[in-house]
Amino acid sequence: MKGISGTENIYYKNGYYTVSKVINGLTCYVGNCKTLIQALMIRDWAEQNNWKKYPKIKPIPKHKPCNPLRNIQKTQSNKFTIRKSINYKTYSFGSYNTLEEALKFRDYFERNNWPLTERFKYSTPEFIQKVGDKFKVEKSFGNRVKGNRKRYSYGTYDTLEEAIQRRDECIKNDWSRELIPDNPLKYIRKNGNSYCIQHKENGVAEYYGTFSCLDDALKERDLLISCDWDYDALESIDETQSDGLKFIEGKKAKGFHYKHPNGINDAYWFNKVIREVDY
Repeated sequence: MKGISGTENIYYKNGYYTVSKVINGLTCYVGNCKTLIQALMIRDWAEQNNWKKYPKIKPIPKHKPCNPLRNIQKTQSNKFTIRKSINYKTYSFGSYNTLEEALKFRDYFERNNWPLTERFKYSTPEFIQKVGDKFKVEKSFGNRVKGNRKRYSYGTYDTLEEAIQRRDECIKNDWSRELIPDNPLKYIRKNGNSYCIQHKENGVAEYYGTFSCLDDALKERDLLISCDWDYDALESIDETQSDGLKFIEGKKAKGFHYKHPNGINDAYWFNKVIREVDY
């Protein structure tokens, strides 16, 4: 800078200080900055480095503010589930009754690099539903948006400890369908205080009577299975009972369920008597 001692090879223009030097008729540009002190530092560095171009200092990257609810999702049952994607696969780290619990254990998992062996160690039982005094292990598969979501039961247990043990076994085996136990009430549907036998044939739901006693419904169902649901071939056990009819109001007609021919959701019921019944 002209007139200022010690500022050789420094030039000021348009608010910037430029460091450069003419060597063998060529201008060696080193760099520029906004303050004279920085320009002096760059000029001194250039003198020591044979007037190479001064390396640019990368600015500190601006980080987006951290989401306080990261890795936490609220479920439809008003619980809070911790989820983390690891190696392109999403893992659940348990469900919690309150947001405070979820935040506390989310921070714990983060500090410990998301240990997979402790995923459900501190959570309330995930995949377990309390039904009355029993505990049911359930898991849903499919996509709710596509309409192919379906829930499967992996057994009902008397104690929470048994249910947790069963759930952990299912998780270890990646919820294999082979672990789904046979349903002891298959083809039986409870309706109030009665029990109805229902069986589908070619997508059509057929009903085989309503019973006031579960044991009677189970016996009749087993007989129907043994004769391949051939109602005419069935020798009904109500004929051998001494206490009269086992049905609530006698043998009810078998019912058929038909969907609307246009494929819309509404449906109607059409009952058809397939054999005469003596009351």
